[in-house]
Amino acid sequence: MKAGQRFARLATDAVVRRPALWRVFRRPLKRSFDRLAPVWDQNRSPDAFAPVEAALDTLAEPPARVLDIGTGTGSVAALVAAR
Repeated sequence: MKAGQRFARLATDAVVRRPALWRVFRRPLKRSFDRLAPVWDQNRSPDAFAPVEAALDTLAEPPARVLDIGTGTGSVAALVAAR
């Protein structure tokens, strides 16, 4: 795991445990995610979205609407929209 990813994981874990730490980690975490975002999807395994595909396969018909909150770069939303 690269240093940026390690930092993001450490900061996220710390903030989840102690939300007041958000003030400390907010700016460096934002910079870290801004650097990681362009290459994030390249770091996924080819079958990373297999569970999403499997869940979509169980639906009788495509949903009219889908709410995507905090799933990352939008790849899941694009996959659902394509279906």
